[in-house]
Amino acid sequence: MGIHSFRDHKLERGEEIEQELLGTIEGSRFSIIVFSERYADSKCCLGELTKIMECKKEKDQIVIPVFYHVDPSDVRKQRGSVGKAFVKHETNTDEEKVKRWRAAMIEATNIGGWHVIKDNGYESNPIKEIIHFIFKRLKPKLLPIEEHMVGLKLRLEKLKSILNIHVGDICVVGICGIGKATVAKMVSNDILCHFNGGSFLEDVKSRSKYHSDKLRLLQELLRDIQGVANLELSNISEGVDMIKDRLKSQKFLIVIDDVDHWDQVQTLIKSCVWFAPGSRIIVITRDKRLLEICQMDESSEIEVLLYEANALSNEESIKLFSQYAFKQDVPEVDHINLLDRMVKYAQGHPLALKVLGSSLYGKTIDEWENELDKLKNSPKKEINDLFRISIDKLNYFEKEVQMHDLIQQTGWAIVCEEYPKDPSKWSRLWDPNDIDNAFSAKMMKKIETISVDLSRSKEIQFTSEMFAKIKKLRLLKKHHEKLNSICGLKSLEWFYLDDCSNPDLEGYWEIIKELEHLIHICLGGMAAITEVPSSIGRLKDLQTLELSNCENLVTLPNCIGNLTHLGILGLHNYPKLQKLPGHLRSLQCCLQSLDMSGCNMMEGEIPSDLWCLSSLTYLDASGSHIRCIHTDIIQLSKLGRLYMNHCSMLEEIPELPSSLRVIQAHHCPCLKALSPDPTADILWSSLLNSFKLYIEMQKRLVHGLRGNSCCCYRRHDWINTGVG
Repeated sequence: MGIHSFRDHKLERGEEIEQELLGTIEGSRFSIIVFSERYADSKCCLGELTKIMECKKEKDQIVIPVFYHVDPSDVRKQRGSVGKAFVKHETNTDEEKVKRWRAAMIEATNIGGWHVIKDNGYESNPIKEIIHFIFKRLKPKLLPIEEHMVGLKLRLEKLKSILNIHVGDICVVGICGIGKATVAKMVSNDILCHFNGGSFLEDVKSRSKYHSDKLRLLQELLRDIQGVANLELSNISEGVDMIKDRLKSQKFLIVIDDVDHWDQVQTLIKSCVWFAPGSRIIVITRDKRLLEICQMDESSEIEVLLYEANALSNEESIKLFSQYAFKQDVPEVDHINLLDRMVKYAQGHPLALKVLGSSLYGKTIDEWENELDKLKNSPKKEINDLFRISIDKLNYFEKEVQMHDLIQQTGWAIVCEEYPKDPSKWSRLWDPNDIDNAFSAKMMKKIETISVDLSRSKEIQFTSEMFAKIKKLRLLKKHHEKLNSICGLKSLEWFYLDDCSNPDLEGYWEIIKELEHLIHICLGGMAAITEVPSSIGRLKDLQTLELSNCENLVTLPNCIGNLTHLGILGLHNYPKLQKLPGHLRSLQCCLQSLDMSGCNMMEGEIPSDLWCLSSLTYLDASGSHIRCIHTDIIQLSKLGRLYMNHCSMLEEIPELPSSLRVIQAHHCPCLKALSPDPTADILWSSLLNSFKLYIEMQKRLVHGLRGNSCCCYRRHDWINTGVG
């Protein structure tokens, strides 16, 4: 690659810049400004400088200042010969033009550049450094990406639109989802040339466990952004100080891959204030909640935008699979029916599609059929290995109740590996036949989880005698059919029942109150429940209480207020519920999520204690029969999401907390519709007041930190009012 340079010394000099020179400046990717002792004497040079800084702003042109035998601070503050030149210009030049020249010079001198000191070594050295810098920007080192990329172009454009590199703020984007690292590498390769440098730090989670690992990560980051191959650090503090000094001088693209805790990011980058305007930080994680928590953290100065990479569509999946199975973009006609089943199995995971496609290349239809039969019980090793990483990342609760189907199947295969034919020695049971076989054994010492859906299977009679064989059961999740007993499950922590017919509910509650380790109770679709006994107040460690679709439930005991670790209270779809429990004030330090949608709450049935829940971040009161929300909602200082859908009588929404990020009010016919004049609308006016307060707070924060433009508008605040 060559560099086509242009020097303006051959152009005729005059008061005005020639059109040829203007066109040359506009068409350049780089502009090198050499500030010399007499630079400011030239009106033409100052005019060129102004044009260059315009192109930097409008065309993202890269500007490289060189201070040749002059003190950069004298040029920046326009002292000495520079100051005298401007004083002279003010006597014979338009005042506004001189102001533009001064502003352009200040802006240019704030960019990191080269200082060539007189009689201080060979002047060819900085010239070589500048040439190396330009070559590096013109042809940055690209990250390796696999061939046969399908469906990633749209994802790339979406991520680029979020990064918005042409805006001069500092932006942090968190990426999660499927194919996240590949998309991040693609966008890094695509936009790196617009930055002064960049770094892609891989496997940060595994490289952050020990002090020595963290030190090596800091060294790698510094080597990347300084371009020094042999840089060595003696301690972490030294590295942090060096990174801080380096980042503020020029704009960088930093990608931090495989993060599972925000501390891993802050070890490398403690503050956005360190960065020069225009810098971008990308954080890649498997944990979407980590990014959502950062978004909701009002105390954090880091503004995190979220990009979730979706699974491939059915059309994209077919194309990718075909590239590996048939070595072409479209499938062979006689394989179409089987192909649909393969694609459905992979569920849009690119690697799973590649592994399956490669394994079936050149095979007969009968061999495809055999492979599908095998996959029903045991995923391929390569897929197992891929999703084993994701499974290892999940905590116990996530492994049991939040796992994607394909990952779950991989998890099941892992459980069976050691004792494939003896389910009594597994840690988890899910298949009715395996459960039957396991309970025929004398003891089941390892089983911690039973999760079974009997809606399409034979009934299993769970008895006290069966449970007596299990000493470590932590989770019991049962869908459909009757559960006769839960006696003897002293170690139970998670208890889920859905659509189960149980005549002896009173007996259940008597047993539940003795399960002192319970932290999650979820009961759904149980028509026999008419009340929750006060004995539930004895479960002091309870964190989740979800009672959904219990159509005959009428009351809830006030002792729920005694559950001082309760974080989630779900009361979805109770048409006969007469009122919420009292004493909610006691939950103000713990309750974060309250779902009372579908409970048909009337005016006066929502207790005033609700507005004292200072930890509440999520509130769903959809389906309530109220005319207005109480003005005390402003006290919910951490509320981020508010849902008021299908509130047929709702007329007014008062001033809302400044923490609010999402509000939905679909199908509220009495709520005034958005008008051409937004300030006249009840809902819009309320939201405007809320967001104005938030934006003003952010402006003060950002201005106070770096004296630069506010970037709070990049947060994903949104309002959704499907009125009428």
